[in-house]
Amino acid sequence: MSKRVAEILSHLPVEDLTVEEMPLEDVIRHIFAQGSVEAPAPNGKI
Repeated sequence: MSKRVAEILSHLPVEDLTVEEMPLEDVIRHIFAQGSVEAPAPNGKI
């Protein structure tokens, strides 16, 4: 997200900006709505 915010700030005139993260409950709901999530292997590869 910080890269996107930096891009916006570098290209557009900004007078006021608020950046908020999604509530944890929404993140968990989104994950379970997908049905399954694959965990990365111990070496970082799937």
